[in-house]
Amino acid sequence: MFANGASDPAPSRPAHPPTIDYRPRVSAPDPRELERRAIDAASEAVGLQSWYRACVLPLLHLHEDRFPSCCGGGCEPCNELLCEVARRARRALGIDEAGALVGAASTASADERPPPESAAPLTRP
Repeated sequence: MFANGASDPAPSRPAHPPTIDYRPRVSAPDPRELERRAIDAASEAVGLQSWYRACVLPLLHLHEDRFPSCCGGGCEPCNELLCEVARRARRALGIDEAGALVGAASTASADERPPPESAAPLTRP
């Protein structure tokens, strides 16, 4: 017996320590982050400045028939450049010309799909 009245110097412990899972937890990547990375890579390839890259995001899932065209006004950046970045990013992401993931089943044809909310403006609010 010890001075504190305990008969065992060590507190009772489980026979085996709890099992700890040290494997890293992997979660699915955020789709928007993947889109941003693809846009960044495509922008670097064609020379689009970083402050214009947000203008490309609405084009990723838009049917290419609805892409804006050059107005001839000498805009910076030209819509043609934004569309080229979108096409390159789409290829990297596996998105087809209709704005759908390649291999993804779709029940509606391109004509039946409602236009995306971001179809009109080229920038996000």
